[in-house]
Amino acid sequence: MALALALGTALIQALLDMGCTVYAVHGSSSRRISAIPDGAIRVACDLREMQSLHTRIPKSVDAFFHLGWQGTIGQTREDMHLQEANIRAAIEAVD
Repeated sequence: MALALALGTALIQALLDMGCTVYAVHGSSSRRISAIPDGAIRVACDLREMQSLHTRIPKSVDAFFHLGWQGTIGQTREDMHLQEANIRAAIEAVD
């Protein structure tokens, strides 16, 4: 969890430093919203709402990085239904 946060934050900052417009998609109740670097456009969209992501960001984005995942530590890693939901959310986000 901390690695994904550090990786996502570093990726956002690197893209901002290169002059890119960054849409930082986050869960609406995430406690990590404050870690999103200034300059990024924050977009609230929970994993279970990924099918509506296209209505929240412009269609003309050049790249998409998906780092959101639930159940990455402890017993939740073994939760087949949760992991299946993660996969479904990733596919919906790309669609």
